[in-house]
Amino acid sequence: AYTVAKGNGRLVTWVNATWTVPSYPQVSFGSNAPGFWFGIEPVPANVLLQPILAFADGLPYYTIFNGEFNWVNGEWLPSSSVSIKPGQTVYAYIKYLPKESAYELFIQNVESKQSVTTKYARFNNYVFTDVYFVLEHQPDFCDAYPANGQVTFTNINIEYDNKLEHNVQWTPKTFKPACDSKAHVLSSKSVQFTWKP
Repeated sequence: AYTVAKGNGRLVTWVNATWTVPSYPQVSFGSNAPGFWFGIEPVPANVLLQPILAFADGLPYYTIFNGEFNWVNGEWLPSSSVSIKPGQTVYAYIKYLPKESAYELFIQNVESKQSVTTKYARFNNYVFTDVYFVLEHQPDFCDAYPANGQVTFTNINIEYDNKLEHNVQWTPKTFKPACDSKAHVLSSKSVQFTWKP
């Protein structure tokens, strides 16, 4: 499940959001690392930049990190990661750095103050114009999803060409939905994902 805000060719220069780490799944395997993230893409969607909260990305606990995925050649460039626990708060932003023609991605465990900052070059000078909020990686069985059944992103701000978008238009979508996963638009500044664990 995901939501998308189309920039219609305008350059994304800032996105930020806050969300709370959900509870642990009832089982710690069989989930292909469920992810809760936002990201930006150009049109066509050749490259994805994303600050990510993931569970069991290797070991059975939550981590936060940044990543760039190239849809053309399959290259995946993850940053180092920071551990985080259920109930703790994630804050993240994506910021455009015009002098460097790059994007800075920042993700933080608000309570511990641990964070990761990563710079990614603006690939081929693409115009990153679309913003996505995503619940990713369908599990093999539903109790491999977090047991509380929801994640809510709040305090979302998007700037195009350094101007704050006051009325972001989100479109909720489902893609291969598992466990009755759904995207809900709560307001222009908040989106929620629900599922049946």
